[in-house]
Amino acid sequence: MPGGGTAKMIVLMALVRRSGLFLVSYAPLAAMFVAAKWPTGWSSTELALLAMWVVGVASLLVLPVASAFFTRGRRKQALAMASLAAGAVTAVGAYLGWYEPAAWQAPANATHATTAAIAFGLCIAGIEIALVILLNARQTSQLYWRTPTPETRAARWPVI
Repeated sequence: MPGGGTAKMIVLMALVRRSGLFLVSYAPLAAMFVAAKWPTGWSSTELALLAMWVVGVASLLVLPVASAFFTRGRRKQALAMASLAAGAVTAVGAYLGWYEPAAWQAPANATHATTAAIAFGLCIAGIEIALVILLNARQTSQLYWRTPTPETRAARWPVI
């Protein structure tokens, strides 16, 4: 690419990877916050719908980037389809108000689930990024083990 476009893309991919690994490292802390800030006063159905909506939002943030930068072929198509499904879940959930437990103003008999929802979203995003990294590890950097022959071993490490 003229103007150093390839170098810019390599730097961008490195930044995305590093940001993803940073998020993955904080996924256990996010899980702790989900447990510590568990909302009360909401039905299990409302919390399950909130969880589905948060999974949709987190997937909508992770999967398109993974599809665009880190995959090829069928994996790219699968991640693109999963992105579309996450977008559909997010849109339906927003339309039907599945995010209500995470509103800033909770009803009088309930606690707001904003902190738990954000922490759950970070946990889901961290898990998805870790899966993308693990599934694509072979594609991005195959490891070749070269066993030296006796001649090359003698040339590299002479016996004293």
